[in-house]
Amino acid sequence: MWIIVYMKSGIVITHKLFPALVHEFHYNKNEMVRQIVREDCMDSVVDGRANEITNAFLHHNQKLVEFYFYVSQCVRECIKEYRVDPNNVNVYITKSYFNVMNTGCPPHHHADSDASFVYYCNIPKGKEDELRFYDDHKIDFGSGFPETFCATEWNIGNSSSWGFVPVEGQMFIFPGKLSHGVSDNKNWKAEDYEWIQSPHDFMSHRVSIVGDIILTFSESYKQQKTHGNFSPDQWRMFSG
Repeated sequence: MWIIVYMKSGIVITHKLFPALVHEFHYNKNEMVRQIVREDCMDSVVDGRANEITNAFLHHNQKLVEFYFYVSQCVRECIKEYRVDPNNVNVYITKSYFNVMNTGCPPHHHADSDASFVYYCNIPKGKEDELRFYDDHKIDFGSGFPETFCATEWNIGNSSSWGFVPVEGQMFIFPGKLSHGVSDNKNWKAEDYEWIQSPHDFMSHRVSIVGDIILTFSESYKQQKTHGNFSPDQWRMFSG
């Protein structure tokens, strides 16, 4: 992306290099997902506490096949943005789970995966806190230059982080190595730590479905390459 600015002494062209692509989608069948969450959520509660996840393989739930097919199709749309033919790529969801928020979540990444997604299926009033992405390698005129010299406004060009206020049915897909988190603020109350004993308790929290994705060469695109991932059927484990 570039911007041309005309000045009396000439033309200034600003090139914005290396953007991080975060893709946003909206699923029109969120009520179906919420119903399945209500039916099966207690399988993912440990000792009555939220945020303790036991089932990292939610994508094996047959009730959610339609949802995960949608996720895979969205990933293929993202692949097109990189000017890559989706037919060359297999999309594997390697793990996914309910994320039940009762506190903020500090910046972290999923760098062991090619891509990650977060889908918001339940957001109670007052729990609309931003999902924020962080540029861990922001390059500007100095360390924290815009902050140090009091930037008059924040935009994509000068910010080292950017946030989105989520809504139900919304999904973000982004590179796994992109740091992200949710701020901890007064909306997260002490009573949110109470024991979860029923689906009603579960659904009083902010609930999302989080997952990680590995991209491999498709069967039709197997070539002699040393970079990139081949499908798991080519993997081999030696034990002993």
